[in-house]
Amino acid sequence: MAAMIEAAYEPFKSGWVLLDAHAATFACRPTTRRIIDVGGCSGMLGDGETPEQRLDAVKRDVPQVTREILSDLLAKGAQATDTPPLSTSVPHAMWAPGLDFPSTVRGNPVFAATLSRPGFDARREHALLYIATMNWTDRSKSMGQYVFLERPAGKWVPTGHSLVWGQP
Repeated sequence: MAAMIEAAYEPFKSGWVLLDAHAATFACRPTTRRIIDVGGCSGMLGDGETPEQRLDAVKRDVPQVTREILSDLLAKGAQATDTPPLSTSVPHAMWAPGLDFPSTVRGNPVFAATLSRPGFDARREHALLYIATMNWTDRSKSMGQYVFLERPAGKWVPTGHSLVWGQP
């Protein structure tokens, strides 16, 4: 997950990022309070889609994603959970509506992000996760997408993506 925040932060290189303290899920509940809300959902699905339909679209867009990874993400994305602390050099604060705002940051974030729990293969060398980013000053940097990552030399590297909403 840290690799995704680092990749999204790359164009900015300054400021800090607001991370949702709750992981994105497939569940759509209009009463759920989250940083990024897309029609009562966290943005992991297109209008009227089931999780299975969305993951079929991801598989078409990113053929190297295996059914094993998709099944793991489907299971993890069905339940709400908190986002674990991230080990990253990107300055960030984790928050969600209803929680106290961290006193470690000042000013406005360069963007906000919500992450799903990643789906992995058995060897944990490949992963798929969903990331939604919201930038208040540049709409082209706001989007929801699934990102396929590989770990060729011990470091996670994004190698494919499937856009759900926003601009490519």
